[in-house]
Formats: sequence, structure tokens, C-alpha cells
Amino acid sequence: MIAPLEKPSAAVSEGLRSRVKSLTIQDCRAVCTKRTPTVRKQDDKNQKNAIQENKRNIMALIQNKRARHDYAIEEKFEAGIVLQGWEVKSVRASRAQINLAHIYVRDGELFLCNAHMTPADQACTHVTLESNRTRKLLMHRREIMKLIGKTERAGYTLVPLDLHFTRGRVKVTVALARGMREYEKRADQSKKDWKREQERIMKKDAHGRHVLE
Repeated sequence: MIAPLEKPSAAVSEGLRSRVKSLTIQDCRAVCTKRTPTVRKQDDKNQKNAIQENKRNIMALIQNKRARHDYAIEEKFEAGIVLQGWEVKSVRASRAQINLAHIYVRDGELFLCNAHMTPADQACTHVTLESNRTRKLLMHRREIMKLIGKTERAGYTLVPLDLHFTRGRVKVTVALARGMREYEKRADQSKKDWKREQERIMKKDAHGRHVLE
């Protein structure tokens, strides 16, 4: 048989009451927000896993290296693309290139033209595969109308910047851009060269301090 709990004396109750009253709001917050080493370790692990998951979700594979040299990028959008199975495998294997590709508008829809995708070795041989076929891009109607308006009224150009995977699906980064003149290209190249020179001169040591090379 379990003995009943004894009622605390008046002196003990008064002592507990005085200690509770002496606790400030800051003390309560400190107790509530204090993390044990195990909790801190788990939080750090969760943050690291989140960063790795984000890298896996968005993985750029094919870059348009000429786009940033020939155009001034104003705004970027992400679009889906209609691909066949072998084309997805080609992108995943980095067997595609979009340096000469461009985007045009037809009947209120966007299409990627002249993007080359090389079939994999194990691709089906009894079916004709078009490496440079025109591929439809998928975007929200509101975004498409915005891009069409910019290209028709403001003289912008739609440029594919890269092909990447987002959550296992191939996506295209569409840039709203304008063509750069030769003097603008030279100025932009000079700026990039100067930035690289600064990064070369100013390096960080093991303690994070800038040191002269």
C-alpha cells in the first residue's frame, strides 16, 4: 500500500512561494531557451542536412556561357520544359549544350529552340531522335504575358541561362535581357577582370584576416 503524500509545512510553502516570486521574466526565458549540448548538436545536424538537401534539390548542370557576355540580365524566371525520357538522361549526364539556344514566342507560349542534347549510348536505335528539336517551356500564364509584354514593348530578349534539376525535374532559367553593345561588353569585362584581381590580391589567412599576396 502506497503511503499518502504529506502536506508540506507552512514554512516550506512560504519558502517556495518566495523563490517563485523572485524569478524574473529573463530568468524564465533563459531556462526555457537553454539548449543542452545534445540539442545543439541535433540542431546543427538538422541545419547541415537542410543545406545538403537544398543543394540536391537545385543542381545546375548545363550553363549558357555566352549569355552573360552578350546580354545584360535584368530579371530571371524558372520554367519547366517538356522533354522525352532520353533527353532527361542526357541533361543528367551533362550531354547537352545551350550556348546557341534561344527562346521565342508562338501563339502565346514559349519554346526553346536550337538546344542540342546528345542521346546516351544505350538510347533506343530504332527510333529517330531529334537532338535539336524545338521544346516547349512551361510557365504560369501571368509570367508568360509579362515576358511577352516586355519583349514586344520594351525590346527585351528571352535568353536561356541554364538547365538544372529542381526536386528531380529539369528546369530552365529564363532571363529577361537586353543585348549589350561592344563598349558595354568591354566595360563589363574590365570590371570582371578587376574583381578577379582584387580577389587574387586580397586573400584570407587561417584566422580570417585579409593578407596581401
